[in-house]
Amino acid sequence: ATKAPPPVQDNELTPAIRAIHAEAARHFNNLQYSAAAPLLKRVVDLLPNKVSPLAIQTAQSTATAYSLSGQHAESLALLSELFAHVEGRFGNQSLEAARIHVAIANAKGDAKDNEGKIDILENKAIPLLEKHLGLSAKETLLARALLANAYGNLRQAQKQKDILVD
Repeated sequence: ATKAPPPVQDNELTPAIRAIHAEAARHFNNLQYSAAAPLLKRVVDLLPNKVSPLAIQTAQSTATAYSLSGQHAESLALLSELFAHVEGRFGNQSLEAARIHVAIANAKGDAKDNEGKIDILENKAIPLLEKHLGLSAKETLLARALLANAYGNLRQAQKQKDILVD
């Protein structure tokens, strides 16, 4: 499911940023991802706190818009930049880092890099999600489903089944 850009927070946005955000959200909600992506990126660039909830959600929405418009390199670059900010603020073992890893894995999958998606999910995202949320948490189970999907894309049915049954 695609997530629309988050609602604006009064304390983070100037009128100019708010206007850009509103235009981007309109394009995104009308499934005009190639028009929404550069506007959302502009909002991300203008936000002063790169690790605020609004900045993180907007960056993830921007990456989604890039991926859905076929701009996979831009999506991965933005998520890598976001991860660097999150890692600097929260560390690389945080729940926030795990969530960015899931987004990066999804972007790799969108770019048809299922091996990269598997690597990130198995070695980074899922262990952190299990550590912070537990084995049966919705986010953890969703990440495991994404992992199974990646194995399915590689036609590794037994591995896919093992993940889904485990």
